[in-house]
Amino acid sequence: MMSDKKYLFNGKDISINVYVQIRTVVNVIMERTQKTFMEAVEIFYDSETYKQLQHTENGFWAESPDYIADEFFRERMNDRCRNKEGNNMEKILYHGSSMIVSEPEIRKARYTKDFSWGFYCTERRKQAETWSIRHSEIGYLNIYEFRERSDLKIKHFSTTDSEWLDFIAKCRNGGIHEYDIVEGPMADDTIYNYVEDYLDDKITKDDFLQLAKFKHPTHQISFHTIKALSCLEFIKVEEVHDEDE
Repeated sequence: MMSDKKYLFNGKDISINVYVQIRTVVNVIMERTQKTFMEAVEIFYDSETYKQLQHTENGFWAESPDYIADEFFRERMNDRCRNKEGNNMEKILYHGSSMIVSEPEIRKARYTKDFSWGFYCTERRKQAETWSIRHSEIGYLNIYEFRERSDLKIKHFSTTDSEWLDFIAKCRNGGIHEYDIVEGPMADDTIYNYVEDYLDDKITKDDFLQLAKFKHPTHQISFHTIKALSCLEFIKVEEVHDEDE
């Protein structure tokens, strides 16, 4: 897999780093698909995800191999959905939990979440795996197919911008909204601390937006009505083990 191409970042030669990333991602693809080494190389080299790695200035090469592999599989799933009846209405979603959730439901918890009470999933497999073992050594990766309906009211946030922050602030303070589904970045532990500082008037909105700008990208999609939950079809569950234990 080594070549004569030299990869640079801020004038520094990072070729070995990029080659190691590519090889490790190929190993992940082999493990998840049961393909041979050459088959995995071929499909990865033909992907937009691989092309992103060629542009080192975007910093994509510095992400974890699992994150890069998740982007590859997300790209593949979106391609399959677009090729199906010419639309992009289906996708695979993950829900990390300490239990098997074959029948998702909306539960009202003590504390409200980013987008209010709802059933939360993500397109990012590794993110869901990490969440599933947050409080236990063994967790479950619940996998669903999501088929979007045209009669749903859906709100999309593409980034942690001012509108996203205002929406989360409202929900965190107990506010409700009119949407069936909300999709956007997740306030992970670091971002959550920034949100709390903003709500407590310790930092300004501009301060928050600057602090959040360079954080690791996340994704969440929340379902807030029975109609929205009907779009999810349980496919299977996989057991997740905490390798650090």
